[in-house]
Amino acid sequence: MVQMAFTATLPLFGAWVGTILAFYYGREDFEASTRSFTKIAESVGGTEKLKEIEVSTKMIAKKDMTFDNRSVEKIKLTE
Repeated sequence: MVQMAFTATLPLFGAWVGTILAFYYGREDFEASTRSFTKIAESVGGTEKLKEIEVSTKMIAKKDMTFDNRSVEKIKLTE
């Protein structure tokens, strides 16, 4: 009877321990990756650099846009 109770509760205990460990270590990994991403984003230039660029200086004017009427089979990737 004791062995049956032990066999039934061991997986439950293992799942509980695994959940607790995943919660704590997962949170630390998430915080570390957030810090790393923030550091990389700041080194690239961040949002301040993007705020300085006006859209009208980078966009393609409608008169300069082209449209290709050929079928998909006739268009090559190198074109």
